[in-house]
Amino acid sequence: MNLIFVPRSFRRLGIAFVLLGATAMSVSLFLSSAVASLPLPNVAIGGTLSYPPKANYSGSPRAATDPVRLSITLPDARFPLIWTHESIQTSVPCQVTSTFQPVFGKDRPVVNPGQPQVDGQSIRFDRVGEYYLVLNDEFPLKALVLDPSEPISQIVTRIFEFCVANMVYAQRDETVFMSATVEESIRGWFQSTAPLNLLCGETARVFYELIHDRLRLPTRAVTFPGVFRWEGAKYMSSHNVLEVYLPDQRKWALFDINFGFLVEWKDAIEIAEYLQQFPSCNGTGYIAHEAFLRLPIHRGTPQTFLPLDPVAKCGNQPFNVKELSAVPVQYLWKDGFRFYNSGVAYWGAKTSWHPPGQGTTFLADAYTFAPTREDKDCIPNVIEYITPFGFKPKVISMNELRRLLSEGHQREIDCHAWDTRIPAAKQIR
Repeated sequence: MNLIFVPRSFRRLGIAFVLLGATAMSVSLFLSSAVASLPLPNVAIGGTLSYPPKANYSGSPRAATDPVRLSITLPDARFPLIWTHESIQTSVPCQVTSTFQPVFGKDRPVVNPGQPQVDGQSIRFDRVGEYYLVLNDEFPLKALVLDPSEPISQIVTRIFEFCVANMVYAQRDETVFMSATVEESIRGWFQSTAPLNLLCGETARVFYELIHDRLRLPTRAVTFPGVFRWEGAKYMSSHNVLEVYLPDQRKWALFDINFGFLVEWKDAIEIAEYLQQFPSCNGTGYIAHEAFLRLPIHRGTPQTFLPLDPVAKCGNQPFNVKELSAVPVQYLWKDGFRFYNSGVAYWGAKTSWHPPGQGTTFLADAYTFAPTREDKDCIPNVIEYITPFGFKPKVISMNELRRLLSEGHQREIDCHAWDTRIPAAKQIR
């Protein structure tokens, strides 16, 4: 259950705004761990997509005994993120009989940039872009084609944009996602015309698995324990996103798919400290919209829209774009980023719950928090918020957190694991 409230100023518009409060955080943390807290195996092998998919997001029911009518073998990854000029193999001869579009950003030039080369049971992709194909009139396939000659930061951004275009910030698919293995769930998403409707923890999980499987880049899970006042009451909320190390930039960057938010190329600490230069009155956490516009925000991100009912459980009904409101997600940046109001936290080795892509097990304490506010209420409020979940926050300065993160990640960065996944022409030394 999520904490839902409608601010007085929004009630006439009928806009419901979701805060991932204490109960929601519990659901996000502990249900995510039930799926699997460990990454997929490190050995890269060609994955296989089987139709009908085990995890079905198209809304049509299926039985466990449904026969496999088509299977697709991928080159050297578990999901259809492939390099230019690579081919996928099909179990029967196929034709591309039609195309479809993502739920967001359908008019971008990268959407269905051209016809792949089909030769019997082989389909080759020569142009970079997002492909939304229907094979033999009945088998949908999403595929993201990447160019290894591009900078790694551009490759990661393309994966980020694909996820933004095909995900809705809502709870609709949480049950299906939890009931299948993570790999089945993500494959089922690629085999559907529908978007994936997930909250922040599971969204970060999907992004992590794609980055880990395709690129082997270092990642780390960051959480924002926001505490603020709203209409005279105190609210506690959290948001969980992923940071990715970008070798060509020699730094980390935060990728927030739910809010379609990417700052080139700033990490969580840098963004939180920047926004604290624009303090809100009375501890509301309300940051002026202009503050965000001054950031070097990535402008190629597809525009996304809020769902009408973010926590509705829609059962097995097909996704309908009528479930979306006319309110852009970006409209809530100035409201929704209240979680930056308190500081930044990372999970450590002593926690029993390890977020996917956590990357910070070198931290000695289960929950390491660095505040960005100096008022007397900030740290006590965060401790009050986090402690009931079984975590005892370790409070340190931002400078100390920077040092711990820099030292802790150095060995992983020096290993250059991404060299094993990106063609040799673009290996970065």
